[in-house]
Amino acid sequence: LTSVGVINTEYEVMDVHVFGDYAYVTTRWWESGTSDLYDEVLIYNVSNPMSPVYVASFKAWFDLPVKSIFVENDLAFITYGGTRTIEGYFISFGGVEVFDITNINNPSMITDYFTYDDNYQDVYVDGNFAYVAHRNDGLIVFDATYIPTIFVVGEYDTPGYAEQVIVNNDLAYIADRTGGLQILDISNPEMPAFEGEYYNSFSVNTIWLDGDYIYTESPYSGVYVVDVLDPAIPFLEGTYEVPYLNEDVFITGNYAYVAQGRDGLQIVDISNPLEPTPLGNYSDVDLRVLNVIVGGNYAYLSCLYDGMQIVDISNPNSPTWVSTYDTPNQALKICLDGNLAYIADGNSVQIIDVTNPASPSFTGSISYQGLTEDICVQGNYAYAAVNAFGMRIINISTPSNPVLGGTYNTTGSASGVVVSGNLVFVADGYFGGLKIVDVTDKENPSLVQHVRMPGMTSSDVAVSGDYAYVAASDLMVVDITNPEYASIAGSYITPGNAQEIALAGNNIYIADGSSLLTLDFVPSDVHLSVIPEDLYLEFPAGGSFFFTGKLKNNTSEFQTGDVWIMIGLPNGTQYGPIEQWSGIPLNPNETLTYPGIEQNIPGSAEEGFYSYIAYAGVYPNYVIDSSSFVFRITGLVSSSSNNDWNVNRWFDEGSAQLPQVAKLNSNYPNPFNAQTNISFDLPSNGKVKLEVYNVLGQRVETLKDGYLEAGNHIVEWNAANYSSGVYFYRLRT
Repeated sequence: LTSVGVINTEYEVMDVHVFGDYAYVTTRWWESGTSDLYDEVLIYNVSNPMSPVYVASFKAWFDLPVKSIFVENDLAFITYGGTRTIEGYFISFGGVEVFDITNINNPSMITDYFTYDDNYQDVYVDGNFAYVAHRNDGLIVFDATYIPTIFVVGEYDTPGYAEQVIVNNDLAYIADRTGGLQILDISNPEMPAFEGEYYNSFSVNTIWLDGDYIYTESPYSGVYVVDVLDPAIPFLEGTYEVPYLNEDVFITGNYAYVAQGRDGLQIVDISNPLEPTPLGNYSDVDLRVLNVIVGGNYAYLSCLYDGMQIVDISNPNSPTWVSTYDTPNQALKICLDGNLAYIADGNSVQIIDVTNPASPSFTGSISYQGLTEDICVQGNYAYAAVNAFGMRIINISTPSNPVLGGTYNTTGSASGVVVSGNLVFVADGYFGGLKIVDVTDKENPSLVQHVRMPGMTSSDVAVSGDYAYVAASDLMVVDITNPEYASIAGSYITPGNAQEIALAGNNIYIADGSSLLTLDFVPSDVHLSVIPEDLYLEFPAGGSFFFTGKLKNNTSEFQTGDVWIMIGLPNGTQYGPIEQWSGIPLNPNETLTYPGIEQNIPGSAEEGFYSYIAYAGVYPNYVIDSSSFVFRITGLVSSSSNNDWNVNRWFDEGSAQLPQVAKLNSNYPNPFNAQTNISFDLPSNGKVKLEVYNVLGQRVETLKDGYLEAGNHIVEWNAANYSSGVYFYRLRT
């Protein structure tokens, strides 16, 4: 291959679609200091490939990541979706948009199929229909006959995670991750029907159709070539394998054991965590080491289609092979419990007796639908992370005859699992965050809390004390003191892509792509969190919402501090404080949790996205911790009586402090159309007068003239009868 021309972009190139003389290039970047993803589609004229020329650009709603783009005539169809970090809280959006590119120099969005769902992955347009791969719902068919309107006319729920779709001759080929390659008959777009599939215990993420062959890519195994001449009976034609980087890390004593894919097992001396020293390495040209666990003088390695390898590590400088146990599928993870090794092996769990490491022997196994990505054991039960099929519980009281118990559908892509007491913590893959599941009833596990993560993929989780540590592209630390109100307590943006986590003492070890990171987490003295009770945070003006407030003293000393709430407005400014509490006492290691706090929304609040921001520290300038979430205001509640941002039931009545001085605050919104709110603080009861003046100094209206109690007050001014311009307001007490 010889380079003909180059397109230089400022950001990372994610995808390219070429139609006619134009290339549509999707670029991506991360907002500094966050894990928020942003995309922009750049259009280049490539009629002369040696000298491509920039033409124009466009973005999805909210600058969200563009998952795919397909151009058909004068229309560009995109799927988009992702989360947004606004003042520390993460909310999901996604859907399908259509852009008019008749004027290639000025693309314009003409329709948006918007949802609070970020699982719209890929789009392929054929005739009057757009075929969309949706991670959870499989194939969704949109009728695009009546642009600018598109609507759903057909669906087919695939068994796995639909990542990509290609349409050819009334057939849809779907990269369905754990469901392999799915082939659907779409001769009737309103009723897609199963035609054929190819599944061989590997995960299919991307596909390419060329003649009678589908080329598929698996993150664990490489490239597969599937013959689809007869779509009802596809079969494997050939494979090509690829190398890997750091995949896993296990810590014991003064040593870190790192699974390095094609580079095998690397042993590292971490007696001085600041200066880790590489020691011995075990590798084999035919092995790909994905996971390592250590018991005694032996390391147990999961090696995909080469099963479990057992290595003698009694001499860390010279690890040596001991034995191999060939599992039937692909060995991804191993959990060691006494003399038994539990292997996450494709669509099964294999139980192997390793009493004699030189001669491991089969004990039992259990199979089910889905790809087992992780396994952990506590007592008589094993807990398996089974990708799109959630978390499965297995009764192993008789290891030779394991029995499937309850299942919890995590809604994401269960990738990592750890158990602590009656709680199971699941790293829930693509955009699934952390799920905390109560397994007291082994047949009917139930969700305790869902902690959203800013990263795209939550792949592993480890628990120690009051904290859960999640590999979610970066490191996220979750306070689980009270699991029902678990919340993010800290984060660290890693240079690579955090995959696996191990804990030792106060140190956190992360397999982060090409590097092994050593981190230390020290919680802030005070941890504050506000946790909304609603899944979809969309409320009408004049209504209200509920949340849980939590304030935790992380020290062994008595502390006092302030808590105050600000509102982030749609125009990017902050308003408030709408409420303030001073001198809140916190005993050593005490946590104050207040569920069911009600926040009223003024009937005059404009439509748009708002941030609810709580601060802890010393008001107003010293912040120890903060917590927030984003909510959307739409419409207006009929006959609303709410006139201000009242907060009900947070902290005891006696802890709410009155303002120390009289204060007139900035009005909001500003500028405004017809209505605005003016707030002020009164340190004591008394008579007040609030007046509005024009630029000539003439009083145009008296908003309040009378007796008011001490506290915070908000008065609405309706200026619909006044001309546009600048006005002043004055408070007299």
